[in-house]
Amino acid sequence: MVQGSALSRVDCSRLHLPPEEIGRLDSAVAVVVGLALPGSKDAKELDLLPPEVILGRKRKRLERAVVVVGIVIVLAMVGLGALRLLKVHNAENQVASLQVQITGLKAQIPKYNKIEQEHALILNLQAISNPIVTDEVYWPGVIGALAKATPTGGVIGSFSGSTVPRSVPATPTPGAPALTPSQIQIASLGISLGSPSGYTYFRSWYYSINGSGKLTVNAFSGITQIATKQVTFTATVGVTAEVTSPRHNEFKVPS
Repeated sequence: MVQGSALSRVDCSRLHLPPEEIGRLDSAVAVVVGLALPGSKDAKELDLLPPEVILGRKRKRLERAVVVVGIVIVLAMVGLGALRLLKVHNAENQVASLQVQITGLKAQIPKYNKIEQEHALILNLQAISNPIVTDEVYWPGVIGALAKATPTGGVIGSFSGSTVPRSVPATPTPGAPALTPSQIQIASLGISLGSPSGYTYFRSWYYSINGSGKLTVNAFSGITQIATKQVTFTATVGVTAEVTSPRHNEFKVPS
């Protein structure tokens, strides 16, 4: 067996010790150097500390870990509590705002009730007035429509007019067939005309009246041609509801 020396390859010149003292310290230094050298991976670590010290260190590490985990939990609880408090505060503010709006709306309910009552009254009055003005005969409009539809060259010898009650309601049933001109008449005219243009004038007058959209020829008689081309005749002309009164929409209430 060869005895080794821990200081054989160590420069000890800076220690300024005699060789005898260095040789005496060689054995003690060997323990320190051996502990400082890394051990083999398969070898068990050598710990010269007492078991009480090792357990104390482990206990302190465990206590520090518990304290850190506790602090993290407390901080998390404080953060969640603050977030919950902010949500509750926000919800309370929203509830207060909605309560103010509800209070304002409740204060306006009586006003709207009064408006609804007045609107219902207006609708009742409309139901009374509209049938009157809907079929009201606007005679200036009737005369104007007759003058416009009468071809040039005719002379109206006599004129009479009278109102005619509708044979059907003013508002027909949806899906019902279109009303005939006689069903939408609100007045009847009795007229006699003469023209030097002969029978051709009567024909043009007839088609002009029926094509006006406002008047319709209900009957005619007494077509007589005097002299060469002078023609006279009498006719009954119906006035449709297309000749509206200026008050036709005056009493209508917007929906």
